[in-house]
Formats: sequence, structure tokens, C-alpha cells
Amino acid sequence: PEGMVFDRTVKEKHSRQWGRDVSKCVFPGANPKPEIVPVDITKHRVFYLKGRKSTSHPGLKTSAAVLYKNIYDGIDLKVYGIEKKIEYDWIVKPGADPAKIAVQYKGVKSTRIDGQGNLEITSALGSWLHKKPVAFQLVDGQKTHVDAVFHRENKSGNMYSLKVGKYDKESPLI
Repeated sequence: PEGMVFDRTVKEKHSRQWGRDVSKCVFPGANPKPEIVPVDITKHRVFYLKGRKSTSHPGLKTSAAVLYKNIYDGIDLKVYGIEKKIEYDWIVKPGADPAKIAVQYKGVKSTRIDGQGNLEITSALGSWLHKKPVAFQLVDGQKTHVDAVFHRENKSGNMYSLKVGKYDKESPLI
């Protein structure tokens, strides 16, 4: 209910050992119970087992993406994978305020915005990037670029928001 958990298995630097790295990306001020909807159901099925055999769940459907509806008022979050990377889109509906979007990282060593505008997250086992935001709108069938950047909200709390340039507030912003 707080956000996303990243559970990565990483080969440790200068070693043949593998380590486990668990961190959280939480959404301060978000709806704690957004409606979660699978998007683009796939043909793949998985088997989920937790505890005893009686709690197994064979043949579970999978989806290419998951949509968290109204994670913030008038704002949805779509999470999906491309190759071996996780991507996400904030979908700001007409009249909603993109300034409400906030992310905070927990269980990490540090975070920073690099020289290219990417958000770099560093943990005990290495670093990874959230690429600089790419924002756009579809207005009258035309894709229009909107300026967007990560903005650090506080110096010590690993919390960031999105700052966006001028856009048509009567059309969805992605």
C-alpha cells in the first residue's frame, strides 16, 4: 500500500558473491488503496506458492502492465516492463495537478540528480537510474513535448517531485 518494492539480486563488486538488495519507492500523500487494474493480459501463466501446498495458486494470469488508478487525485500510475527494465507513466487527467506526484526512496544509501537530469539511486550493492522524465500530450492527434524534470524536495530524505513546463490543462499529460 505504500509504494513499490525493488528486490534485486546483484553480483557484488570485486567478488563472485551475489547479494540481495531490497529497497522501496514510496509515494508520500498517495491514496493508500488505489484500484489496481491489469493492463494487456498475456498468454503466460505463473504458479504462486506461499507456505503450504493448500495456499498454492496455479495458472495465474499475467499482464504486460499494471495501472494504479487515482494514486493521487486525478492521477494514475502505469507500471510496465520493457526488456529487462521497469518503466512507468504518470497519467495526469485534465484538471489534476502534477505537482502532487512525489516519490521517496527508502532502504538506499543515497539519491541524486545527475548532470543529465536522471535520478540516480545508490544502494549497498550498486546504483541504478530513473531516466530524466519525458512528458508529452496528445492534443488533436498530435504528440506535443512538455518540459519535465525531477526536483529534489529535501536534502536528506530522498524525496523528489516532478516539475513540468507549460501544457494544455484541458488534455491528459503523460
